[in-house]
Amino acid sequence: MLHITLLILKILLFTVLILLGLAIVLLLLLLLVPFRYKVYADKHEKFVAKLKVSYMGFVLCLKADYNEDGLYYRLKTFGGTLMDNRHKMTPEEAREAEKRKQEKEAKKQAKKDLKETKKKAKQEMKEIRKQAKLARKNGMSVQNPETGEAEVKADKPEAASDVKKQDVAWSSEASSHKEKILHENISGKGENSDTDNVSDKETAYGEENVTGREKTSDEDDSLKADAIRFIKNDADLYDIACGIKKLIGGFIDKVAGKIYRIIANGIEKFRSLKDMKDSYMGFIRKENTRLALTVVKFNLISLLKTIGPKKLTGELVYGTGDPATTGEHMGLMSVAYPLYYDKIDVTPDFSKKILEGNLYAKGRIRLGKILVVAVRVMFNKNCRAALSDFKRISGRK
Repeated sequence: MLHITLLILKILLFTVLILLGLAIVLLLLLLLVPFRYKVYADKHEKFVAKLKVSYMGFVLCLKADYNEDGLYYRLKTFGGTLMDNRHKMTPEEAREAEKRKQEKEAKKQAKKDLKETKKKAKQEMKEIRKQAKLARKNGMSVQNPETGEAEVKADKPEAASDVKKQDVAWSSEASSHKEKILHENISGKGENSDTDNVSDKETAYGEENVTGREKTSDEDDSLKADAIRFIKNDADLYDIACGIKKLIGGFIDKVAGKIYRIIANGIEKFRSLKDMKDSYMGFIRKENTRLALTVVKFNLISLLKTIGPKKLTGELVYGTGDPATTGEHMGLMSVAYPLYYDKIDVTPDFSKKILEGNLYAKGRIRLGKILVVAVRVMFNKNCRAALSDFKRISGRK
């Protein structure tokens, strides 16, 4: 009986060891065997993109295609299909898809025709304006292309003669005006004797105005006093006036209180933001933070080199329609020029707006490398100290 029990325990132990070994082997395969990917994209008249991700060839395979009809994908494992949206369409679905495709093509063609029509109309208008300008220069009668009215421009000699005639008329009118003013000045000398009487009358009139204003102010004061006395004598009217005064005063107090609270809250928020800014700036200036950023930068560059494409080729023709903007964008692209100078051919087009090209990339990704980078960063003492400082500043536990 003991022998049988030991045999059973031995079998169970071997089974557990075998399962544990299989799990370790599967984990090592998952971490060390890379996922391989291929990417292809083409943009000329239409945009087409393809993606393929595989793991150990037939173990896992994902294919995805994108074109004007939509996105299609298929996931297979050990030769069997797990997911596929490329199902067989019924005749009705096929007709609907064909109808949508035709409508899309018709819309594209209509847009293209409208663009061509606008371009031709613009060229024709430019030519008409050019001919009209030439006709005006020659002094001919032309039709305005915008208003449709006839315009006539006289020859230059006739225009010059009209200007001369107008100058002569203006000079004769000016001389007659001067003579009139001189005659009035001469006749005005005999009337100086009457100016004294006029000044006396004006002085008297001014004194009357002053006394009138004083009387008016006295009358206004008396009317105000009578109105106040009338309101005080009438008790109901006085109570209404006091109620209105209290109501207006309470409303003003409420509005002033709200404005004060808003201003106080704004000042408090501004102070808290300033304190937060000072805290974050101090966090960035810390030695631990700078060392942590250095570690993260080094490991991130190492990871990108590992998972980046091993093979990369492509062509790109780019233009914005504005030579200055195109030049600025090309300057920004030149920052990453060492990464693609011998892989992607970039051609700027300064004459028109265009974006065409193709791209092919092939590479692999190892999950083990990602895990190693994550462990390096998480178990680095500077990174852990920087993370704890950041949680403390942001109020997280």
